[in-house]
Amino acid sequence: MEFPEDFNQLELLDTHEHLIPRGPTSSWTASKDEEEEVDEEPHSEEWYHEKEEALKDEPKELILWAAENNRNC
Repeated sequence: MEFPEDFNQLELLDTHEHLIPRGPTSSWTASKDEEEEVDEEPHSEEWYHEKEEALKDEPKELILWAAENNRNC
């Protein structure tokens, strides 16, 4: 199947996303070591500052934590 040069996949996704089949569950089977606990509740700004303060002596861990939580340090 050939597509024209001006074919835009993102535009197609925006207009036809409802037609894309989606499975009811993921086929990914993570091991118990890889599973992470998911907090449903949003944390307060104070909680984030406390975590940043606790990790300030471990820069690699702080950078990783900040990236995972979409924070600037």
